[in-house]
Amino acid sequence: PIAPVAATPGRIRDLSVEVGRPIYWLGPRDNTVYELQRTSQDRIYVRYLPPTANVGTKQAAYALVGTYPVPKAYDVLKGLAKSSGETSFVAPKGGIAVYSNSRPTNVYLAYPGSDVQIEVYDPTPGNARTLVASGRVVPVGS
Repeated sequence: PIAPVAATPGRIRDLSVEVGRPIYWLGPRDNTVYELQRTSQDRIYVRYLPPTANVGTKQAAYALVGTYPVPKAYDVLKGLAKSSGETSFVAPKGGIAVYSNSRPTNVYLAYPGSDVQIEVYDPTPGNARTLVASGRVVPVGS
């Protein structure tokens, strides 16, 4: 595990190599602190903080991208998309994206053949969907 720390894109790329799978993010942003966290369940988070925010803050006021190990993640989300109260859409590059109608702040994304599930969170409802649909959710280093 890695407690929340400020990290450079290079450090995030290095962790991706270390864990042997992509870590997704929204790409570089000016005037932003990248907060990196890895849980004991091997969930990896990249959060976008303004310079005035403290690393490790509990406030859910900032965009975040989580990358999770999920076997057959694409199939898992296809199944979830059939559930009542869920909305799905085709994401760029052949992905599937799913979100709960009651929580439009969180969109889950996966690609065919991948064992990685991506979560995009934005505190403003609809923004996470826009970020996913825009194709801005990419592996660090791509």
